[in-house]
Amino acid sequence: MSELAREMMAKIEGGIRLESAQEMTDEYRETLLHLLTMQADSELAGGYGYVPWITKAPTVEEKHVVAQIVKDELRHAAVMYGLLADLGFDVERHVRRHDEIFTMRIGPDADIGTARITSDKRVNIFYYPIETWADFVFFNFCMDRGLWRVNHPHDLPSAARPRVPPDRPCRLARAGPLNSPSPPSGGSQR
Repeated sequence: MSELAREMMAKIEGGIRLESAQEMTDEYRETLLHLLTMQADSELAGGYGYVPWITKAPTVEEKHVVAQIVKDELRHAAVMYGLLADLGFDVERHVRRHDEIFTMRIGPDADIGTARITSDKRVNIFYYPIETWADFVFFNFCMDRGLWRVNHPHDLPSAARPRVPPDRPCRLARAGPLNSPSPPSGGSQR
């Protein structure tokens, strides 16, 4: 193990944050770049995939919510791309190279498994089209709100665990076209 690798591992084991690429081994940096690129590309491709649902949403309130979700996804992408830029990654070149590809979707019956079918690094679920309002609501819940719940299960009151987190309710899953239950009482209506 190199001296740099020993120093890096000592910092990680000691709970000390790595602040620059110079503190990382090449292997660690490349793995980190890959993971951050997957997250950033998924956020951007996801936001692009949600855009058509602004006009397809059934009510004005839901159109506003979808627009907010798109804004949130693009903000998440900007944060992740900012971290990549801090590591010396050429974000502008990467996005220019892939911008049109991020909107590409495959047929709903296609099964690509784990195959990478374009040169971007998005998670494969973002290649599939969202065809119905119910699909949009479910997809948004599973990818955003459901993931939050998986990562923060102990932050939820026991009554909310089988439902939506009270401080991040799935705004689209309220009573409406899908007749979904309201978020737990005491939850904010964002």
